[in-house]
Amino acid sequence: MTGQDRRFRRGLFSYDGLLRPAVPGEANAAGRRWRAGFLAAAARTPGAIVVDRPVAVMVCAEHDAIRDAGLRRLVAGGYDHTDALADVDARHARIHFIGDHLIVDQRHVAGDSDAIFEIAPNRLGRYTLQLGWDWYRVDRSHCDVVYDDPRPDPPIVVPIGAEQVDELLAAHRRGRSVTWQTARHGPIEVRPHPPGKTTETR
Repeated sequence: MTGQDRRFRRGLFSYDGLLRPAVPGEANAAGRRWRAGFLAAAARTPGAIVVDRPVAVMVCAEHDAIRDAGLRRLVAGGYDHTDALADVDARHARIHFIGDHLIVDQRHVAGDSDAIFEIAPNRLGRYTLQLGWDWYRVDRSHCDVVYDDPRPDPPIVVPIGAEQVDELLAAHRRGRSVTWQTARHGPIEVRPHPPGKTTETR
């Protein structure tokens, strides 16, 4: 784990657009409840977060769900589709990926033809998001759903030595692959295995 990764301290975050209204007599009446929480780190910019790409994709998906719900509600209320879309665009930006870049189109919201920009990933593939929202730390128990990064952690690769043995074994017991870098045999990967079976090496 690099020094930069160690500073990437994740927590759960959400924003007011995903806040459910309190309903007397229901579980959220005494406190806030959120439709979704996202695994992220607080950015240096107040109110912004840093996320891996899979989480950024789900931020876009939840935002699209808000737009779609608003569009359906307006059409059901008698708006034609073009007027309904114009109303939704005036309230909610269009956010989508093109390749590795996240495009944020706020032109209709801001009434400014230049209010469109892109967010590029940093060298670790992470995105700093604010998107016109203030992000708050939230509790997992107060979220209907939690989105995190489903990708597995990469194997640990360290030179083998007596001082590393305890660390390697602890990582292995946590279910992570461990690769020992040996001078004679090169890398030897030890994979997690079910109880009662022999450790597999290669």
